[in-house]
Amino acid sequence: MSLAERLHNIFLGNARAHGVFNVTRDREKDGKKQGYARVIQEPTTIGHWEKHLAGDAGLGIIPIKDNNHCHWGAIDVDNYTIDHRVLIEKLKKHKFPAIVCRSKSGGAHVYFFFKEEIAAEELQPKLGEIASVLGYSGSEIFPKQTQILVDRGDT
Repeated sequence: MSLAERLHNIFLGNARAHGVFNVTRDREKDGKKQGYARVIQEPTTIGHWEKHLAGDAGLGIIPIKDNNHCHWGAIDVDNYTIDHRVLIEKLKKHKFPAIVCRSKSGGAHVYFFFKEEIAAEELQPKLGEIASVLGYSGSEIFPKQTQILVDRGDT
């Protein structure tokens, strides 16, 4: 199984849409990518993952599904001087079962995966609490919402 296929199976999310990020330029002062994000109303495919892994297109999986449940959640720590090892030790100390990845800009993405779906209304505030315990309150939390109105076309 290819890496694209494995990621596609791990990051189970909204079946109707996904996000894309189109880079317009790198910021001069910190090298962070500038551009624009948008939601594409179509299912995520392995092809999208292949383009993402090749660096051809940014891909954002929407963790909340139509039943308002998630198989995973994330904390996006936009601290570009973060010591990733210290963050991992904090997670271990508190026995938080997470995976830490360095973001392209040098921050951290802290991922939590679940064998069974969890309600977004339970997950989102818990991730906010964990971010606070780790010293990163105010970090962006995914899922961003606790429910979506499918009949209205929300994603």
